[in-house]
Amino acid sequence: MIPNKLQTFNSLCCWVYIVGYGGGMLHSDKLKIECTLEADAVVAMTTQATTKVYKVPNRFISEGCSQISKFRVGNGALLALIPHAVTCFQDSIFRFRTLI
Repeated sequence: MIPNKLQTFNSLCCWVYIVGYGGGMLHSDKLKIECTLEADAVVAMTTQATTKVYKVPNRFISEGCSQISKFRVGNGALLALIPHAVTCFQDSIFRFRTLI
């Protein structure tokens, strides 16, 4: 796949960038991503940079941060999920789940 800026106007691939917020995720942040691809759609989805997960101030009162990603992919569709790495700092808690 080639980024849209290099393709002709009749390109069938759509590039989607998940744009982060602030400098990273804190102990109580919860991120939910949902995306539906219709039949025969072609999507390349990536992130702008690594996801940083910062330490939990008190492990006994916080369950940490979480990310849930849900993708529905129609018949004949193609999803290329290409995220950057997740950087978890010492004493951080990060739970994630991806459903396709």
